[in-house]
Amino acid sequence: MLHSHSSSYSHTHSESHISSSNNSQASLQINVTTATELKNVQTVGKQDPFLQFSLNFEDKKSFIKTFTQKNAGDNATWNQSFTVPLNGEPDLFIEVLDAEATVDEVIGFCAIPINQIVHADGGYLNGFFELFDTKGERAGLVNLQLAAQGFPNSRNPDFNGEPVQCQSYLHEGHCARMKSNKKKATGVSVGGALLGGAFAIGAGFLGKKLYDDKQADEEEEARLREEEEVKRQEEETKRQQERDQFDQERAEFQRQKSSHEQEQEQQPEEQAEGGECERKEERHHEKREKEHHRRRRDSNSSNSSNEDSDAKKWNPVGTYAAGDRVKYHGQVYMCLQGHTSNPTWQPGAAHSLWQAE
Repeated sequence: MLHSHSSSYSHTHSESHISSSNNSQASLQINVTTATELKNVQTVGKQDPFLQFSLNFEDKKSFIKTFTQKNAGDNATWNQSFTVPLNGEPDLFIEVLDAEATVDEVIGFCAIPINQIVHADGGYLNGFFELFDTKGERAGLVNLQLAAQGFPNSRNPDFNGEPVQCQSYLHEGHCARMKSNKKKATGVSVGGALLGGAFAIGAGFLGKKLYDDKQADEEEEARLREEEEVKRQEEETKRQQERDQFDQERAEFQRQKSSHEQEQEQQPEEQAEGGECERKEERHHEKREKEHHRRRRDSNSSNSSNEDSDAKKWNPVGTYAAGDRVKYHGQVYMCLQGHTSNPTWQPGAAHSLWQAE
């Protein structure tokens, strides 16, 4: 189980700041707390570890160092804070070395993807990162508190929680740099041993040995530089392709967004036009209905007038047969059964004799 060896930070901690000319530029806050279970590279006594980091391992001058903790052995505590500007770099390169009077000895190193910091909740994390040696084997753990500032999800970091295991990996180019440093340290150690023996076997042999080693180191460095330049160009080409693809996707998104907004604006107009057409159709339909009813009324009125003209005025003492039609008080009645009328048998009262039409 992993345990945190860090404590909360205060303004008394040592802090290094690389300023940026652009105040709104993204930056990375790095709190270097502890290293544990470090590989022992010291043959006599305890090792004196320090940590250095950079966003570009190819630039030796870009590395920033903590102080060296004397006689720390396999566990070291620094509690130092730094801030560096971010300009699209993909990784943070960490190196832990044993300070020596001649050439510092490599203890462990790793590369940390910055994306995992930027995409973390709040843009920060408190994590343990695994270190590796030049053979790719585990060389210890380093506890770093990292915060990416200037991003949409960035918040003030809170590092009071327990550290969690985070991602680190072995970068091929970075590993080549560490192998080169290790060869230099080994060469110096061998050179010291040979120097002691040179007094016994002759300074000429020692001089040739050192010259040959130096020549081999320079050739190895030249080869590594050439390989790194090829890799750098390949990575730059890849990054450019990714940027171009991103720009194309963003342009397509803007086009689709604009098209969608135009469609949204046209819909109310089309709906208004459609509603007006429907209202016109309804008014036209009502007009036709009214015209139809009017014609029916005129037709009925005409028929009624013709029929009424056939009906005679009711005679109080007249004789009527079934089917005869009479008009009484403006109403037309039809005789139901034959009879001789009586003044009291009016068509409106004698329902057994007359039926209104």
